[in-house]
Amino acid sequence: MQITKLSKNTSYANLSSFKSKGGAQNLRATALFVTIMLAAALILYSIFPGSAVYTFYKTSIVAVAAMIHMGPLPVIMTSSLLGFYLAYNNDNRETILKENKPKELMCIGRISVVKKYHWPFGTTVTCIICLSVALAVLNALTTVTQVISPSWLQNPFLWGQYRLYKPEHIKSALQGICLDYRKGDSGPPLCLSKSSWNFLTAGTITGQGNSSDVDAVLDGIEYAKRDTTGLVINILARDTIDSVEPLRQNVEGLVPFFSKLSVVVFENDSIDGTRDAFKKWSSEANGYNVDIIECGETRDCKFGESHRYDSSEAKQYFMSSAIGKMAVYRQRISDYIRDSPKYADYSHMLVMDLDLGVSLSPFGILHSLGRKSDSVVISSGRQVWPGSMGTLIPPYDFSAARFIQTPHTQFISRLHDMFCELKPPGDRWRNQCDATSAMHLFFVLLHDLNSDFYEVLSGFNGATLYPLKIVRESGAKYDAGDDGQRCEHVGYNLSLKSSLFVNPKWNMHVDPSRPAGPSGSRAMKNALRISVNNVGIILMIVEIIGMMLLISITVMIVMHIVYPLWSKVISGTKFGSIIKAFLVGKREAKDENMFYDFYPEILIRKRKDSDGDEAIV
Repeated sequence: MQITKLSKNTSYANLSSFKSKGGAQNLRATALFVTIMLAAALILYSIFPGSAVYTFYKTSIVAVAAMIHMGPLPVIMTSSLLGFYLAYNNDNRETILKENKPKELMCIGRISVVKKYHWPFGTTVTCIICLSVALAVLNALTTVTQVISPSWLQNPFLWGQYRLYKPEHIKSALQGICLDYRKGDSGPPLCLSKSSWNFLTAGTITGQGNSSDVDAVLDGIEYAKRDTTGLVINILARDTIDSVEPLRQNVEGLVPFFSKLSVVVFENDSIDGTRDAFKKWSSEANGYNVDIIECGETRDCKFGESHRYDSSEAKQYFMSSAIGKMAVYRQRISDYIRDSPKYADYSHMLVMDLDLGVSLSPFGILHSLGRKSDSVVISSGRQVWPGSMGTLIPPYDFSAARFIQTPHTQFISRLHDMFCELKPPGDRWRNQCDATSAMHLFFVLLHDLNSDFYEVLSGFNGATLYPLKIVRESGAKYDAGDDGQRCEHVGYNLSLKSSLFVNPKWNMHVDPSRPAGPSGSRAMKNALRISVNNVGIILMIVEIIGMMLLISITVMIVMHIVYPLWSKVISGTKFGSIIKAFLVGKREAKDENMFYDFYPEILIRKRKDSDGDEAIV
C-alpha cells in the first residue's frame, strides 16, 4: 500500500478534480456501453445504419431480452435503484468535503491519500458485476424450479395482467349470438358484448374499433357454414383423462359455426381411463362425431411402450429419441383422415395439443378461415418463458418453429446451429437446444412483434389449421429427422411444400401452472443435466454478459443524467426539503466518531482523536 502525504496548501479543488475526472470517465463509459449494446444488436441481426429506426430499435430490445432470457423491465428497475444509491453516495461525499473546509481540517491534522491495489475495479463497477451475477443466478434457479414445479408464484409480472381463458366459459360467452348478423348491420357485431368478443378471441379482438378483424371473423363464419366446408379435429392422446372434458367444451363451442364437424382420436397405452372417457363422449356427442381409431394389430391400441419422456426401454436415456413414436402415431391419424371416405368432403384439419386445457379461441379459428382459408395457419398459443418472472410470454412451441432465412439472419442462425452442435447427433440435447437457445428466442420474439399474419417455414404453438386439399396433394409425412430428435411437426410442415402463416389474432393463453411439455421428475433430469455441463456454463456466461451490458447502461444513465435532473427538480420543493432532512438525519445518526468516504481510487477517513480534535487520515 502506497501512502502519499499532501501539503497544507492542498485545496478542495485539488480533491474534487478527481471527482470531475471520474465523472467524465463515467460519461465516456456510459457512451461506450450504449455503443456496445447497440453494436451487439447490429451484429446479431446484421442491420447497419440506414435501416428503419423502428426496426433497429425493436431489434435492439429483442436482442437484450434474448440474451438475458427475460424482459428488460425488472433488470432496469433493479439497476435504477442501484444507480440512485451510488449517485446519492457520490453526492453525499461531495457534501462532506464542502462542509469541512480543507483549511480548517489541515490546520489540525494531515491529509493522506491511500492507493488501493487489492481489487482492480471501483465501487460502481464492482456493484454492476455483483448485481449481474446475482440476477443471472436468480434467473437460472427460477428457470429450473419453474420447469420442475411450475406455478404462478415464479411469475409476479403475470399477476393481474395475464388472463386464462377457460373452455368451460365458452358456452356462456356465446349466449345471445346472432349468426345471421351481416356486415353493415347495426348493433354490436354478432349481438355480442365487448367482453364476449374479448373472451372468444383470448383478448385479441374486442369487437369494437377493429372492423377489419371483425369482418374477418364474419367472413370465417360464412365460410364455415358452406356445405363444402367441414372441420375435422385431429387428437393424439395418452393418459390425458383430465383434458377430455375441456376438449369437449372447446369442440361444442365450435359446433354452431360449422356445417360439418368431427373429432378423430388416436389413443394408445393409457392407464388412467382416457380411452373409456372418449368412448363415453362418442356415445353422447350431438351434432358432431367423435371417431376413435382402432388398431388392428392390438386391442385398444395397447402397444406396451413407455412414454417418450421416460424411454425406459433405452439403455442410454439421453441418447434415446425425445420424439418417441409421436411421428408414427401422428402420421397414422393424418393418413386415416386423408384416406377415409367419411372425411372426403371436409375442407380443413385442425391438429391440436390435447393437454393444454385452455380455450381454443373459437373466433381466432374463424378469423384464420376468413383471412386465409386456402393456407396453413398456425396459432399464436402463448406460454410464459421459464425464469422470466412473467416478463416474456412468447408463442411457446420453440421445437416446431423454423423461420425463413435472409441475408440479415444468417449469422445468428449459424450461431444457433453451433449451439445445438454442442452435443452429438442422436443426443436429446438436439431436441432441447431450440427451447434454451438465446438465438432461437431472438427469432421467436422478433417475429412475434408482428400484429398481422407472418410467414414461417414451420410452427405449431398448440394448434394448426391445415387445408385438407394441401395435405392430400402434398402427401405430407411426419418424421423425427435423421437422428430421431427433430420435432415431428417440422418434417410434416416442410413436406407440405406450401406457405405457412402464424396468426397473432388466433391466440391461446397456456396456464403457467400447467405448461406444455414435461414437468416434475421427468423435467428434472434434463434440467439438471443442462445446468451442470458445458451447455449450462455457456448459457450462464451469455446471460451475465447481457446483464452487465444492460445494467451498466442503466446505472450510468441514472447516475449521470437522471439523478442530477431529479436532484435539481426537487431541490426547491417542500418534498425535496423533507427528503433532504431525512437523508441528512440518517447520515448524522451514524457513528459520530468515524465515517468513511469512498472514491473510485482513494479512501478518505475522518475521525475524532482522543483529545476531541478532528483529523483526516
